[in-house]
Parts: sequence; structure tokens; C-alpha cells
Amino acid sequence: MRGIAHITELVNGFRCSKVLFASVKLGIFDTLAQHPDGLAVQELAKMLPNQTFETTDGLARLLRGCVSLSLLSMDGQKRFSVLPDTKTYLTTSSPQSWVGYINHSNDMLYPLWQNLEASAVSGLTCWKESFGFLEGGDRAKAFEHIYHGPEGAKRFQRAMESTVNTTAPQILDAVQFDWITGVLDLGGSTGRFCTHYLDANPRCQRAMVFDLPHIVDLAQEMRKDVPINDRVEFIKGSFFDPLPELPGEINAICLSRILHDWDDPTCETILKNAHAALVKSKARRAGIVIFDMLFEDDTKVTSKDTVIQDINMLVQTGGRERSVSELSHLLEKSNFTDIQVHRTGSSLDVTIAFCK
Repeated sequence: MRGIAHITELVNGFRCSKVLFASVKLGIFDTLAQHPDGLAVQELAKMLPNQTFETTDGLARLLRGCVSLSLLSMDGQKRFSVLPDTKTYLTTSSPQSWVGYINHSNDMLYPLWQNLEASAVSGLTCWKESFGFLEGGDRAKAFEHIYHGPEGAKRFQRAMESTVNTTAPQILDAVQFDWITGVLDLGGSTGRFCTHYLDANPRCQRAMVFDLPHIVDLAQEMRKDVPINDRVEFIKGSFFDPLPELPGEINAICLSRILHDWDDPTCETILKNAHAALVKSKARRAGIVIFDMLFEDDTKVTSKDTVIQDINMLVQTGGRERSVSELSHLLEKSNFTDIQVHRTGSSLDVTIAFCK
């Protein structure tokens, strides 16, 4: 037994998250990162964008919360400064920034999780309960909900960039992909994974992103802010439809955090479309690469992160994280074989399977 301390930590966990979310939203870390000698609360209040403070008392208390969570330091003159990890992961300009995912968590995930009990009862998403103006319970509309509003799609793409920037280097270091001559990233968003892949594998002949037309258009618009390798190409379409003919160099299709968004029949559609496109390419060795969290088949040893992410998919998309055997079953039904699972030490595992 872990006692009451464990219970109180769980009860108060959301408060710590909101300290982080609010600080990012207000631009506290971005502003302090520009002042290595730190700022007093009155100085910071004058510099935060789009804010007029009636009093600095609330801001001072929020900053003290950040110090208690090891996000900021405070010196003897009560000047606040960012700590190294905060500058790396919580500032907009950092290549490893998680600001996009934090804003998505604050604006979309936090309200959804407030209605987790509705999803636990229905087995469906809880968009209707969380954002009454949105139609709830329809898995096909999950991403219409996520992309809702003028900034919705951009916020989600920035969220996905955040996760790719931290997981891709670990994955590419942990797993050998030397059989790949060219890669197509299905649902590849702004092309960040392809960029990481080309940087790590400069001999790769071709790297392409396949995504919805409005996401490809958005990716082109965001290129001025997001460093994307010039060799990354973009194709418009839906992975629910048969894929276009692949260039001869493409012998691998990547699905990064895609299958966990969908139920099993939808995943089969995506996988069978990928298999058909790879077979038509006539590559000597062609396969699929899947990046998702995986349950252990023995659920007693499954990590907490995977379990919590599985619940996140319940409330958000109606999808799920899967066990090794569950994912292998989907791959086998979709005519893939020689299934290989790699535990990478990052937040994502890698599953590779080849065409029969």
C-alpha cells in the first residue's frame, strides 16, 4: 500500500498540469527565455504579450507554482529565470518544443477528460458533453472536431510536431531501417518525420507525405516557421481511399500515431490500402512501419503511460492502443507477414511488417 500521499498526488495532479498550461498560454517561458538574467514579476508583467494586469499578485503566485514544479528558478532578489529543460521543451522557438502539444492538451484534451465518465459509460468519445456545439459520438467526425475553428488544424499539427521532434531521433537511433529506399508517410502532417528520416538517412532516395488536401495546404503555409527538408514531397488524398501509384523508389509506408485513432475495421481499410499500393510498386522488399504505443500481451506489466494514452484515445477519437497480438492480427488480416516489434525506449514502439 502506498498510503494517502499517493491518493493526494492523484487528486492534485490536474492542478500541476494547469500551472504548466497557463504558463505556456501566457507566454511566460518564451518571455523569460529572452532574459538570461531573469525578470522580476513587475518587469515580466509589462512584457507578456496581449495581457494587461490589474495586479501582479496572481502572476507572482503562478510563478511561484512554476518554481515549485522545477520549471523556473527564483533568486534572492525574486527574479525568475527559465531552467534548461524548460527552455528546451517549453519555449516556442526550440527545435524540441512541446508547446504545440501543451496547447492542444489545454484547449481540447483537458475539456474532454473532464467528461471521462461519459465515455466510460458509452464507450464513445465525449465531444458532445465537452463542447456542446459539436456533434458527439461519431468516430468518423473525430478529426472534424479536433480541427474545429480557424486555428484548430494548425494547433493539432503543431501538437504532432511536438511529439515527432522528441520521439523521431530516439526511434531512428534504436531501429535499423537500412532496407528502406524511399518512404511514404501516411497522415504525415507537416513532414517533420520525413525530415528527421532524411537527416538520419541521407542516402534515402525519396520521402513523401500523404495527407488530406487542407492539411497539405496548411503544411506548405507553415513551412516558413517549421524547418522541413527541401526533399520532402507532398501528395493530397485520403488513406481511406485506394492510394495512388507509388514511385518506384518508395518501398515503405509509415503510419505514425495513426492506427490508434481508429477502430479495427477502419484500421483494416487503411492497412489493406497500404498493402495494395506497396504490392503494385513491385519493390523487391516492401513493408509497413507503424509507430504506436503497444500494450504487453500480459497486461500486468503494461506501462502506465500506455494505459493512460489508451483512455485518451477513448475520449478523443474512439480509437485505442493495442497489444502486440492485436496489432499482429490486424496486420496478418491485411496480408502482411514477417512482423517485427521493437521496443525503442521512447514513448512509441515500432512495428515493421512486410508484404507477402
